[in-house]
Amino acid sequence: MRGLIESGLRQNSVLCVEMARRVLDIIKWAREEWKDIPDEERGREYTPEFERQVRIVLLNNAEKVCRPTVLPQRSLKKNLEPDEFDK
Repeated sequence: MRGLIESGLRQNSVLCVEMARRVLDIIKWAREEWKDIPDEERGREYTPEFERQVRIVLLNNAEKVCRPTVLPQRSLKKNLEPDEFDK
């Protein structure tokens, strides 16, 4: 939950990625630790659907972290010589 708050309200994708990774580690640990307990008793936090949603949050925010914030604005007009542009 804190990762979503950091991502949405505070625009802190780096912390959100870290939190999502921790959640995935906990899910993996809990599945292994409580593998003999039926799914109904463990709760929905340990279902594949919940894990998929956490992975989506992780990937969306990892993309924001890795993507450059300022892309160079190039125009075809600026790259061509004036006489080439008129042809």
